Amino acid sequence: MLPRLHAAAALYDTIVGQALAKPHKAPPFTMPGELLRQHTGQDWPTWRQLMTQPPSWGDYDGYQPRT
Repeated sequence: MLPRLHAAAALYDTIVGQALAKPHKAPPFTMPGELLRQHTGQDWPTWRQLMTQPPSWGDYDGYQPRT
């Protein structure tokens, strides 16, 4: 069995480092985006907030959820 040599920590540091340097590589709702959000403690909008802010496709206008 080969040693892992802190693979998880090194991968985390690499992903977060890239996301800090180039935020477009870590959009919301992606794994890099979530790691960046956790690292920075930044509040990100919810899915619904993103879908209803201008410019919007109007997907939620008049929408009635099924119960």
